[in-house]
Amino acid sequence: MDAPQVCVDTPAADGEMPKRLAGSDKVGSKPGGQATVSAAIDPWLVAVFDVAANRWRSIADRYTVGVGRSSGDAALRDSPGMAAPA
Repeated sequence: MDAPQVCVDTPAADGEMPKRLAGSDKVGSKPGGQATVSAAIDPWLVAVFDVAANRWRSIADRYTVGVGRSSGDAALRDSPGMAAPA
């Protein structure tokens, strides 16, 4: 049984951790089989608190999302647009 991880890569220029774990789930399939997995990424995961402005802000408009056995082994990658918290 695998437990794929969904990670969000954040821009390194913002000084934040480069990868954030968005979720994981156990998937049961036979070797060589396929399974469909879905994950909802919380917009707060891609926001930081701006102390000077006293509010939350988005790190960027687009992020790279990876799915794999670990954050370093993301076999699937995409860059969907995500709405950050207002």
